[in-house]
Amino acid sequence: MKFAALVATAFAALSAVNAQSILETLIANDNSQYNLTTLLTVAGVAKGVPEILNGTGPLTVFAPTNAAFATLFAAQPTLQATLLANNDLLVSVLQYHVVPGLAFTPPSTAATVIAKTAAPAPGLGSGATQNLVVKVTANPTAVSLSFGLGTAKVIGSITASNGIIHVVDTVLLAPQKISETAVAANLTEIVGALKAANLVSTVDSLVNTTVFVPTNAAFQAIKSVTATLTTAQLAGVLTYHVLATSFGSVFSPTVVTLANNTALDTLAKQTFTLGFNGSTPYLRGIGNTANVGLVTTDILVSNGVLHLIDAVLIPDVAKLPTQTSGNGTNSTATPTKTAGAMANSVSSVFALVIIAVCTIFMF
Repeated sequence: MKFAALVATAFAALSAVNAQSILETLIANDNSQYNLTTLLTVAGVAKGVPEILNGTGPLTVFAPTNAAFATLFAAQPTLQATLLANNDLLVSVLQYHVVPGLAFTPPSTAATVIAKTAAPAPGLGSGATQNLVVKVTANPTAVSLSFGLGTAKVIGSITASNGIIHVVDTVLLAPQKISETAVAANLTEIVGALKAANLVSTVDSLVNTTVFVPTNAAFQAIKSVTATLTTAQLAGVLTYHVLATSFGSVFSPTVVTLANNTALDTLAKQTFTLGFNGSTPYLRGIGNTANVGLVTTDILVSNGVLHLIDAVLIPDVAKLPTQTSGNGTNSTATPTKTAGAMANSVSSVFALVIIAVCTIFMF
């Protein structure tokens, strides 16, 4: 095939600069043990990508197999043509598989590493790049990746002079916006609450943010109370789950380094507390009568990170903003009573077994 020959010639010319580079190593292993021909084909037509793979290290490259690409293109039939027709999009997808400045080798103990890829991430700030969660388990050592709601496993590794290649069983796709991720995860309650509070565009436009998202069961446990809140009060409860902008994206490796009973500022201008039962972290809102547990951590979104929690964090409802009701009067709906009702409802959620939502996430 003339196209394949041209790609091979271009790769050979670049590889001559450093015969042991990641690029050269990929070529040598393209159709042998790991079957990486599709990766080489798409990388060959992505402007600038061959130079990255052949460039100065250290680099970590996560290389999807042919089967990984085939699975992706079967699930999204138009994607292959879209990528080949849009060089910027193709380059961005491939850059998400590259971690510059690091030749990652798994530690011997369990760990979670937040890796910075080469893919641009406007939602994380000017000049920022997309994150990738790398989780290492021990005995035996295994490495998995998480990106939004997607996961991948490292099935083999190949060293090169300018870094290391980790072969993966899934194509990595950069995470989506908060609202899109919530919809894809079937977190129907938070989706509905954000719409009711007119906060969808607000949370999607946050930059480098951290959001604690209650499960569907957590919201359902206090639905009779949240239904009585004004739009402004509901917005206050929801923004109580978003850390203040000064924190940025806070991942689980950072959470476990914080002191017990640390007060965390939120966009609602009220704090909640981070505590520990032994080494297990929990949260406690001002109005919560029981600890709030972390169900799933480090769910990447395009503008930060989400952590799934098993109860709604309750602020001081009396201090939440109010709004004008339809009859022109200020609506506060006996906030002290509402706060007590929310707290009592939240305490009952710990009697529930939360399964349905959690099964779609990797623990």
